[in-house]
Amino acid sequence: MKLAAYALILILSVSIALASDTETGKVYVTVINDPPEIVNLQTSEPYEGEPLRCEPTIKDETESAKADYKWYKNSVLIQGEESSVLNPELFDRGDVITCEVTPNDLVQDGETKSVSVTITPKPFFSSITGAVVGIAGESSLLSSFLFLAFLALLTLSVVYFLKKR
Repeated sequence: MKLAAYALILILSVSIALASDTETGKVYVTVINDPPEIVNLQTSEPYEGEPLRCEPTIKDETESAKADYKWYKNSVLIQGEESSVLNPELFDRGDVITCEVTPNDLVQDGETKSVSVTITPKPFFSSITGAVVGIAGESSLLSSFLFLAFLALLTLSVVYFLKKR
């Protein structure tokens, strides 16, 4: 922020020196503002039943840039959805969701960019292994052991219920 302020002061100082009219005593100041730019745009994992987040990285010298959002479901605008998070009740498995983002620095809009994803079911096994790794911490040997123990318990339960029938 300080660097941007110093650069602006330097530009203004040079502009004032170059644009001064010594006969009339007038000083002409031209402030240059580049539009904000989206340098990266991505979404969270597009799983059904989970909120979908649109995550832009915006570059702007004013550091006051914000983003305006529009969401599309299968190429149709979803009316009233203007935040960075889309409610999971608004989409289903197989839907193509597009997040469109326009950066704005309160002076001008930057170039609009978009990203599209297809909603998929959440993988069952990643949930199980994630829970096991969460319990075991960083130890890969312990997490592998816990995962195998879980699978063994699950297999024994299925066999037990099948024999009981």
